[in-house]
Amino acid sequence: LFKGRYDIERCRKVCLDYLELDPQNETITLLLTSSQTENMHLSIPYLQNVLDVHPTYFRCLVRLVEICARSGKLNVAANYIKKAKCNDPGFYFVKGLYFSYVNNTEKAMKFFKMAKNSNKWEISAKIQIFTLLTNPERKYLWFEEEPFSSEEKLKEAEEIFNSLLASYENTKSNNSSLNYSDIQILKGELLCARNTENSI
Repeated sequence: LFKGRYDIERCRKVCLDYLELDPQNETITLLLTSSQTENMHLSIPYLQNVLDVHPTYFRCLVRLVEICARSGKLNVAANYIKKAKCNDPGFYFVKGLYFSYVNNTEKAMKFFKMAKNSNKWEISAKIQIFTLLTNPERKYLWFEEEPFSSEEKLKEAEEIFNSLLASYENTKSNNSSLNYSDIQILKGELLCARNTENSI
C-alpha cells in the first residue's frame, strides 16, 4: 500500500519491522530491495539472509545478481549461484543473467534458451534473449551510426518481439506478466537497434 502511494520511507519501515521477526521472508525482502534506489549495496545482506537458508529461491537470487552488478560486487553473487546449482529453469535464468553482466553473450544466450522452456521463466528469458540480440554490446544510440547488431540477429529479435506481443494480446485480461509499457519499450529498443533515420 505504501509503495503504491510512493511513500517509500513508510514502505521500508514496514518491511524492516517485518524482517526483524522473519528475516528469511522472500516476499518482504524483494519488496524492501525494490524500494532501495540509492546505495543499492545496502540491500545485499537482506538477500543473503534469505539465500543462506533457501539457496534456490531464484527470485531473490536474480535480484542479488542485479544489485551486485550495479554495485560492482558480482563476486558475491557468483558464490550464491554456485550454492544454488541444480537443473531448475530458474537456475539457468540466473546463470544467463550473470553471464550477461560479465559480457559473455554466448554463454548467457545458452542459459536463457534453456530457461525459456519453462512456463515460469519463459517471458523473462525471452526478454533477455531479445536484449542480447538487439544490443549485445550495450551501445548508446547517440554514439553510433551503424545498427547495434547484425540483420540476422535483428530479425530473430523481431520474431521474439512478435511472440511476446502475441502473449500479451492473449493474456492481457488475465494479469499477464507483460504490460503495455513493456511491449512499447521492447518495440522502441528494436527500432533503436536498427539505427536508421526512419527507425529513430
